[in-house]
Amino acid sequence: MNKRGATIKGITRDCLEQIRLNIPPLAEQKKIAHILSTVQRAIQAQERIIQTTTELKKALMHKLFNEGLRGEPQKQTEIGPVPESWEVRKLGDIATTISKGSSPKWQGFHYTDKGILFVRSQNVGSGRMLLDDRTYLPPSFNEKEKRSILQSGDILINLVGASIGRVALGTDDIEGGNCNQAVGFVRLERSEAIKQLIVYFLLSPWGQEQMRRQKKDIARANLSLLDVRGFEIPIPPVEDEIEEIARALVTLDKKNATHERKRDQLQNLFRTLLHELMTAKIRVHDLPLTVG
Repeated sequence: MNKRGATIKGITRDCLEQIRLNIPPLAEQKKIAHILSTVQRAIQAQERIIQTTTELKKALMHKLFNEGLRGEPQKQTEIGPVPESWEVRKLGDIATTISKGSSPKWQGFHYTDKGILFVRSQNVGSGRMLLDDRTYLPPSFNEKEKRSILQSGDILINLVGASIGRVALGTDDIEGGNCNQAVGFVRLERSEAIKQLIVYFLLSPWGQEQMRRQKKDIARANLSLLDVRGFEIPIPPVEDEIEEIARALVTLDKKNATHERKRDQLQNLFRTLLHELMTAKIRVHDLPLTVG
């Protein structure tokens, strides 16, 4: 494409008029537009479901953490109103271990292609582990940093920077791995249900408010392990109630994850179709397309 101009580069009308475009017949244009708009509508439908499920989860968390399963009377606590039969306990009083990792570079260790999984703050999402971007260290790092060897079921908390306050329950992928100094972990000898309940509470407005009050904005926002030990958690009195609450919230998260995957697949499909159809690499009559 020809550009002209002394100070500001520009394209003249003559240049524009000389551009040749490959335009399919009108009937094919309409079919292309129909196919792309169909995929767009399917994407929008998934986004509406995701938004509705997210709002439902927020409303359910508010009801459960304020009234419990039985809609019982409330009592006032330092973290606000909670169900009367629930107990508010400090995280440090119910955990067996609260610790964090350290920087491998300070100790002469370098990333490797395989070895032990090294969990960084970008791997801890809001409610789930994000392990597409993995980094590894040699097993000898665990020999030096035994206090931060991770176990499946650990509650991971981001302590530093922009992602401070993100919390996730560790999956089997992290078993035997390690973490850096920006990631703290809480270990409990309790059921998976109560660990899930703690994760949900820490991600709730009440949990995040505790983190907001505790964090120090010095050079870079951070939470200390002492802060983590002091987080107050409301706990139902019986295991059945804990399990039912956790199950309800996990079900909504799984539903959202399913629709997020569908949305992402449709977005990839739209980008592919847009490119392939507009460059005539594929033609509409070659597409046995169904969307949904």
